[in-house]
Amino acid sequence: MNLQAEGYRFRAPIAADFESWLALYQKYAVDVKTTVDRDIARIVWAWFIDPHHPAKCVLVAGEEAVVGFAHFRSFPRTLNGNEAGYIDDLYVSPDHRGSGLARAVIEHVADIGARRRWSHLRWVVFEDNERARGLYDQIAERSDLLTYIMPICARP
Repeated sequence: MNLQAEGYRFRAPIAADFESWLALYQKYAVDVKTTVDRDIARIVWAWFIDPHHPAKCVLVAGEEAVVGFAHFRSFPRTLNGNEAGYIDDLYVSPDHRGSGLARAVIEHVADIGARRRWSHLRWVVFEDNERARGLYDQIAERSDLLTYIMPICARP
């Protein structure tokens, strides 16, 4: 897909993008059944505009606005002695869904990973997100791994 011809482009964020990104980030938080406050968002944003921080962001820019993003990072694979990529967050504005943008964003991150010699790209999805899973089933293999979360802050 030639996104340039379709009026979309992928780019790294700049400081002036904060409010546009924040509006989408807050909608994403609702979609994943959580909230995010402005102070936390500023911390996360600072990571993305710091070239030395491992967390990265790619924005999907339409002709007039930012319409999506992917937050990603590399991680070491200790049994293989290599690195892979992980997409932490992926969001496309509802009025741009069904356009192929989600697939294109994932492919864009995969291209970054290929240049960095990642072995593969991983991400998680809510089990009930059938629309996203429909796409993911077309472009990736479902893992047998389950995700567990152990709160650390609540430890005595």
